[in-house]
Amino acid sequence: MGVSPELSTVAGLLDARAATAPDRAAVVFDDGSLNYRELTDATRRTAGRFVSMGIRPGDVVAILSDGDRATVLALLAAARIGA
Repeated sequence: MGVSPELSTVAGLLDARAATAPDRAAVVFDDGSLNYRELTDATRRTAGRFVSMGIRPGDVVAILSDGDRATVLALLAAARIGA
């Protein structure tokens, strides 16, 4: 028995969780948290920005950060577009 296609990627897992538990805390930071709906929306927006910058599936994306909210969003956005 294989894994369903929608659950075979980080983006698919995030979307599935956002559909079943949108208000549940997904990530917690020192200054607050994001629930699954907020996290999904934010990573989609960030992924859209990446695409508008010319980043495509298969590209390597370097992320320099302090390990904060922006780091999580950038990593998940890159995964969402397959970079």
